[in-house]
Amino acid sequence: MKEKRNRILVVDDAKSIRDILKLALSAMGFSVVAASDGDEGYALFCEHPCDLVLTDLRMPRMDGLHLARLIKHRSPGTRVVLITGEEKKTVIEGLSQRNVDTVLFKPFGLEEVESVVASLWRSLEKTGDEDDLHEPRVPFGIQGLCARP
Repeated sequence: MKEKRNRILVVDDAKSIRDILKLALSAMGFSVVAASDGDEGYALFCEHPCDLVLTDLRMPRMDGLHLARLIKHRSPGTRVVLITGEEKKTVIEGLSQRNVDTVLFKPFGLEEVESVVASLWRSLEKTGDEDDLHEPRVPFGIQGLCARP
Protein backbone atom coordinates (compact mmCIF):
# COMPACT_ATOMS: atom_id res chain seq x y z
CA MET A 1 0.00 0.00 0.00
CA LYS A 2 1.34 3.43 -0.94
CA GLU A 3 1.92 5.98 1.78
CA LYS A 4 -0.53 8.88 1.70
CA ARG A 5 1.51 12.03 1.31
CA ASN A 6 -0.45 15.23 0.65
CA ARG A 7 2.71 17.09 1.64
CA ILE A 8 4.22 20.29 0.36
CA LEU A 9 7.80 21.40 0.83
CA VAL A 10 8.51 25.15 1.00
CA VAL A 11 12.14 26.19 0.52
CA ASP A 12 13.05 29.86 0.93
CA ASP A 13 15.86 31.65 2.73
CA ALA A 14 13.44 34.45 3.72
CA LYS A 15 11.81 33.33 6.96
CA SER A 16 8.80 35.62 6.47
CA ILE A 17 7.97 34.03 3.10
CA ARG A 18 8.48 30.51 4.47
CA ASP A 19 6.19 31.26 7.41
CA ILE A 20 3.33 32.83 5.42
CA LEU A 21 3.43 30.08 2.77
CA LYS A 22 3.44 27.42 5.46
CA LEU A 23 0.47 29.06 7.19
CA ALA A 24 -1.48 29.51 3.94
CA LEU A 25 -0.84 25.99 2.64
CA SER A 26 -1.68 24.49 6.03
CA ALA A 27 -4.98 26.39 5.92
CA MET A 28 -5.65 24.65 2.59
CA GLY A 29 -5.35 21.30 4.37
CA PHE A 30 -1.83 20.27 3.43
CA SER A 31 0.95 18.98 5.62
CA VAL A 32 3.77 21.47 5.05
CA VAL A 33 7.48 21.18 5.80
CA ALA A 34 9.85 24.09 5.32
CA ALA A 35 13.56 24.59 4.77
CA SER A 36 15.80 27.65 4.65
CA ASP A 37 18.00 26.58 1.71
CA GLY A 38 18.30 24.01 -1.06
CA ASP A 39 20.56 21.62 0.85
CA GLU A 40 18.18 21.46 3.80
CA GLY A 41 15.20 21.23 1.42
CA TYR A 42 16.66 18.31 -0.50
CA ALA A 43 17.51 16.46 2.72
CA LEU A 44 13.91 16.94 3.93
CA PHE A 45 12.56 15.80 0.55
CA CYS A 46 14.67 12.63 0.65
CA GLU A 47 13.53 11.90 4.18
CA HIS A 48 9.85 12.81 3.66
CA PRO A 49 8.86 12.84 -0.03
CA CYS A 50 6.42 15.58 -1.00
CA ASP A 51 3.91 15.93 -3.80
CA LEU A 52 4.65 19.58 -4.45
CA VAL A 53 7.69 21.82 -3.83
CA LEU A 54 7.75 25.61 -3.76
CA THR A 55 11.32 26.90 -3.90
CA ASP A 56 12.96 30.28 -4.10
CA LEU A 57 15.36 30.75 -7.01
CA ARG A 58 18.19 32.59 -5.24
CA MET A 59 19.35 30.99 -1.99
CA PRO A 60 22.69 30.33 -0.32
CA ARG A 61 24.44 26.96 -0.80
CA MET A 62 22.04 25.53 -3.41
CA ASP A 63 19.76 27.57 -5.65
CA GLY A 64 16.21 26.66 -6.60
CA LEU A 65 17.03 25.42 -10.11
CA HIS A 66 19.60 22.96 -8.79
CA LEU A 67 17.12 21.80 -6.14
CA ALA A 68 14.41 21.39 -8.81
CA ARG A 69 16.75 19.28 -10.95
CA LEU A 70 17.60 16.98 -8.01
CA ILE A 71 13.94 16.61 -7.02
CA LYS A 72 12.79 15.82 -10.58
CA HIS A 73 15.61 13.29 -10.95
CA ARG A 74 14.54 11.54 -7.75
CA SER A 75 10.78 11.93 -8.24
CA PRO A 76 9.74 13.00 -11.77
CA GLY A 77 6.07 13.30 -10.82
CA THR A 78 6.66 15.83 -8.07
CA ARG A 79 5.48 19.30 -9.09
CA VAL A 80 7.97 22.14 -8.59
CA VAL A 81 7.10 25.84 -8.35
CA LEU A 82 9.94 28.33 -8.64
CA ILE A 83 9.55 31.57 -6.64
CA THR A 84 11.57 34.58 -7.77
CA GLY A 85 11.87 38.32 -7.82
CA GLU A 86 14.00 38.20 -10.97
CA GLU A 87 12.86 39.72 -14.25
CA LYS A 88 10.37 37.44 -16.04
CA LYS A 89 12.21 37.37 -19.38
CA THR A 90 15.51 36.40 -17.72
CA VAL A 91 13.94 33.60 -15.70
CA ILE A 92 11.91 32.17 -18.57
CA GLU A 93 14.96 32.12 -20.86
CA GLY A 94 16.87 30.22 -18.17
CA LEU A 95 14.24 27.49 -17.87
CA SER A 96 15.42 25.33 -20.74
CA GLN A 97 14.95 22.07 -18.86
CA ARG A 98 11.59 20.74 -17.65
CA ASN A 99 12.54 20.72 -13.98
CA VAL A 100 10.14 23.53 -13.05
CA ASP A 101 6.39 23.23 -13.57
CA THR A 102 5.54 26.91 -13.05
CA VAL A 103 6.97 30.16 -11.72
CA LEU A 104 5.55 32.57 -9.13
CA PHE A 105 6.99 36.05 -9.59
CA LYS A 106 7.41 38.30 -6.55
CA PRO A 107 5.54 40.14 -5.33
CA PHE A 108 2.70 37.63 -5.43
CA GLY A 109 -0.54 37.43 -3.51
CA LEU A 110 -1.82 34.47 -1.59
CA GLU A 111 -4.63 34.19 -4.14
CA GLU A 112 -1.97 33.41 -6.74
CA VAL A 113 -0.43 30.77 -4.49
CA GLU A 114 -3.86 29.23 -3.94
CA SER A 115 -4.56 29.17 -7.69
CA VAL A 116 -1.17 27.69 -8.65
CA VAL A 117 -1.30 25.00 -5.95
CA ALA A 118 -4.89 24.04 -6.81
CA SER A 119 -4.01 23.82 -10.52
CA LEU A 120 -0.93 21.69 -9.93
CA TRP A 121 -2.87 19.51 -7.50
CA ARG A 122 -5.46 18.85 -10.21
CA SER A 123 -2.65 17.89 -12.59
CA LEU A 124 -1.32 15.43 -10.00
CA GLU A 125 -4.76 13.88 -9.71
CA LYS A 126 -4.87 13.37 -13.48
CA THR A 127 -1.68 11.30 -13.34
CA GLY A 128 -3.56 8.46 -11.68
CA ASP A 129 -2.60 8.97 -8.05
CA GLU A 130 -6.12 9.95 -6.93
CA ASP A 131 -6.03 7.48 -4.04
CA ASP A 132 -3.02 9.22 -2.53
CA LEU A 133 -4.21 12.81 -2.90
CA HIS A 134 -6.98 14.83 -1.35
CA GLU A 135 -8.67 17.92 -2.73
CA PRO A 136 -7.23 21.10 -1.22
CA ARG A 137 -9.56 22.50 1.41
CA VAL A 138 -10.26 26.15 0.60
CA PRO A 139 -13.75 26.88 1.93
CA PHE A 140 -13.32 30.64 2.20
CA GLY A 141 -10.07 31.19 0.34
CA ILE A 142 -6.84 32.17 2.01
CA GLN A 143 -6.77 35.83 1.04
CA GLY A 144 -7.73 36.88 4.58
CA LEU A 145 -4.54 35.47 6.09
CA CYS A 146 -2.28 38.26 4.87
CA ALA A 147 -3.00 41.58 3.26
CA ARG A 148 -1.07 42.30 0.11
CA PRO A 149 0.79 45.63 0.41
